Amino acid sequence: MIEQTSGNDLRRWRAGWLAGALGLLLALALVAGSILPAYAQPQMPHGFAGTVSTITPPQLVPAGTLVEAFVGAAKRAEATVDAEGQYGMLVPGPGGTVTFRVAGVLAQQSITWASGEIDTLDLTIAAMPGAPQYGVTMAVAPAGAGTATDLTGASPYAAGVQIDIKAVPATGYGFVNWTASPAVVFADANAGQTSFTMPAGDVTITANFDDAYTVTMAVSPAGGGQAIDVQGYGEYAEGAQVSIKAQPSSAVYEFVNWTASPAVVFANASAAETTFTMIGEPVTVTASFKSSGHTLTLQASPIVGGTVTAAPVQELYQAGGVVTIQAVPASGYQFSHWTAGGGTLGNPNVALTTFAMPAADVSVFATFTLSQTGGSVCFIATAAYGSSSAEQIDVLREFRDEVLLNSIPGSRFVALYYRISPPIAEVISENSFLKTIVRELLIDPVVWMVDATGDVWRD
Repeated sequence: MIEQTSGNDLRRWRAGWLAGALGLLLALALVAGSILPAYAQPQMPHGFAGTVSTITPPQLVPAGTLVEAFVGAAKRAEATVDAEGQYGMLVPGPGGTVTFRVAGVLAQQSITWASGEIDTLDLTIAAMPGAPQYGVTMAVAPAGAGTATDLTGASPYAAGVQIDIKAVPATGYGFVNWTASPAVVFADANAGQTSFTMPAGDVTITANFDDAYTVTMAVSPAGGGQAIDVQGYGEYAEGAQVSIKAQPSSAVYEFVNWTASPAVVFANASAAETTFTMIGEPVTVTASFKSSGHTLTLQASPIVGGTVTAAPVQELYQAGGVVTIQAVPASGYQFSHWTAGGGTLGNPNVALTTFAMPAADVSVFATFTLSQTGGSVCFIATAAYGSSSAEQIDVLREFRDEVLLNSIPGSRFVALYYRISPPIAEVISENSFLKTIVRELLIDPVVWMVDATGDVWRD
């Protein structure tokens, strides 16, 4: 006795057969790949399965529709679609780009062939052969004011197909909007580049232009960011919708609002991306930004004691941002420590460290001191008195630290002195007569004068 098989059972049998075949293919590929060296592994077919449908109308193709697979110009496999709109096939190698034809129509999908791969690939075509096709005519108004282009470029079309279009104005004209006869549904009738859905009949699509006026894009403050004319025409007709976009120059600036001169109507003056309606005269549109960052001022103390740098170098820094700072002492000086009017120093006692910015402008100071070999002693005075601990030398040291090192000319004088005085002091220290002359005629008068004016400079 032979049992009859229902349609549903048959579909399940077909689906089971396809799953079994693809599963066996995968198993064979895995086994071959694991036991054979690469050069000896056979090329396994590439398996495909999925649904087949049309875009217009959006539905599955009829059962029995032929699906063919090609690699280049060579047909490698074929299958028919079942009642549920499904197909399945094994495409043998060698490799290349696999394309598919459904009822002779090239499908929109393609894929690179790979040995032993199994892919779910749903296929689509615009419409079944014999479906009604309709023409698209592109027009401009007034004549010569610009161009209107069918970007899809495949007229005639089946009803329901999405078609991309673009309008480009000629010099002195601006795009206004799109119209159609008969009417169609545009994605955005006011956008120079948009799309529409093909109706069930021939259609004329018209790009409308008019006399144009200049749009000048500006920013405030300078360097705060960019004000962008999104469509990039630069000139627009009265009534046109102009798309604009504000973009801060860095993380330390943020967009505030749009303003215009003369006034125009913004869709949303507080939105970084918005539109406005063009008026019948030139207009300047300004994107305003505000700083969300703060200044970092680095200073050396004393000024001639060395140099200070920051990385990265920026005009403004965000609160909490970490900056690498470095102090490099000048000749005769050594780095001592960092101090700051806010923020957080990583290690204030090392020349190369980090600094976390506060939510305010801030100054950071690198303090330098005279090095042990360059300026902790007064060479000539020490040579003249024969000792670095003489009372007169203490007076000179105090005057140096309190007065000279606190001014640029004084700091430069001290630096110059420590460069040229050591050899002079060496000559003086070896001659008792020179010691006396320098001590009594030079050093003592200077010490007396400095000490006598102490009430002034010590305050």
